[in-house]
Amino acid sequence: MRLIEIRLLEGPNVYRLEPVVKIELAIGRRRTFYGERRPGRHALVRLGATVPAKTWPDPIAAIVAWVRRLRTDHGDGLGGIAVHRSSDPGHWIVTFPWMGAERAQSIAEAALALAERDVSPSRTARLTGHQERAVARWSARIEEARTSLKMWFAVDTLEYLRRGGRIGAASAWLGSALKIKPILTLDKEITPIERVRTGSKAVARLLEYGEQRHADGADGWVVQHIQAPEEAQRMVDATREIMGRDPVFVSEVGPVIGAHVGPGLLGIGGIPLSVLE
Repeated sequence: MRLIEIRLLEGPNVYRLEPVVKIELAIGRRRTFYGERRPGRHALVRLGATVPAKTWPDPIAAIVAWVRRLRTDHGDGLGGIAVHRSSDPGHWIVTFPWMGAERAQSIAEAALALAERDVSPSRTARLTGHQERAVARWSARIEEARTSLKMWFAVDTLEYLRRGGRIGAASAWLGSALKIKPILTLDKEITPIERVRTGSKAVARLLEYGEQRHADGADGWVVQHIQAPEEAQRMVDATREIMGRDPVFVSEVGPVIGAHVGPGLLGIGGIPLSVLE
C-alpha cells in the first residue's frame, strides 16, 4: 500500500457537498501505474460513487476503522466515512468530513501510520506497549492541534446570521445601518466575541488578534475568506510583515460555515508550527 496524497477538499466537490478529507492510496504492484490500462473495466467507475464495505481490501478497512476510532475519540463523530474507487488501477480513496484543517490532517496521518503498523483500532484489543505508545502519541498530537489552533473571523453582512436565527431582524437592520461587523471565533461552534464599526476597523482588529497570537508563540498562521480573494491577499501582505514568514495556507471557507455567515468574511488564525511537524 502506498500513499498518493492527503488532500482537504472544500465543498461541494465530486465526493460530497461538504468539505472532506481525501486519502488516496495505491494497492498492488507499482507497474500497474504505467502498464496496460483496462478502459473497459475502469470506465465503469463512477466518479464519487461509494464502494460497499464487503469489497474493501484489508488495508483500506483498517484505515477506515482507525479514522472512525480517532474521530470518535476527538469529538468528530462516527458517521460520514466513505470509500471510493479511482479510475486509476489499484487506486482507492477514503473520504470523511472535516472542520478543523490541522486536526483533520493529523487524524488522516495517524490512521495511516497506525494501520501500517497493524495496530488494532478495537477498544477491547490487547495492544503491545509499543502500540499503546503509538496510539497515545497520535492522540496527543491530534488533541494538541485541536486546542492550539485559534481562529477569528470578521463578518461582512449580518443577513446570513439573521437567516440562521443567531440575531433578530431588528438587530440585523440596525447593524447594517451602522455598518457593524461582528468578530467571531470558531472552536467547537461559532461564537461572537466583539463588534466593531466598518470593514477597515474589523480588518485592523483581526490583525491585532494575529499579532497577539504570534506573541503567544503561534509562529504558524493562516488566512481564510469567503468570496473575497483580494481582501484576503491584502490581509496576507499586512500579516506577513507582522509574522515575518509566509502563511501556512490561504483558503476559501466552504459552504458548511459559509451558509451561516455569508460572503465577504475574512478570517485569521494561528498555531505553533511545532504542532504540525
